Amino acid sequence: MRSATDIDKKAGENLCKLRLWRGISQEKLAEAAGVTFQQIQKYENGRNRISVSRLWQFSKILKIPVGGFYDGIEGAVRSDALKLAPEQVILMRKYKALTVPQKKAVQDYMEFLRTQRG
Repeated sequence: MRSATDIDKKAGENLCKLRLWRGISQEKLAEAAGVTFQQIQKYENGRNRISVSRLWQFSKILKIPVGGFYDGIEGAVRSDALKLAPEQVILMRKYKALTVPQKKAVQDYMEFLRTQRG
């Protein structure tokens, strides 16, 4: 097996972002794909290449187009969702889970912080 290239590493990074975006753990993705969570870690860290058939499988599990895995690679279409860092995706998911009054409180606090910057 050949070692992973920069494109393979980017596809793995995108797998991580897309998985987080969907709120799926490595364990759940691994179970759905019939692999170990350690294998998912290897894909996401770019240590192992993701085969085309596995990308297809992940696209079905995560309900995203296969092209999403190529986001950020020269010549590939850019997805707004993947412009976010993994921690931003996690924060967005947590925000989505808040009630309307809680969201308003967070927005008010963020506005307060913005005005305090000087």
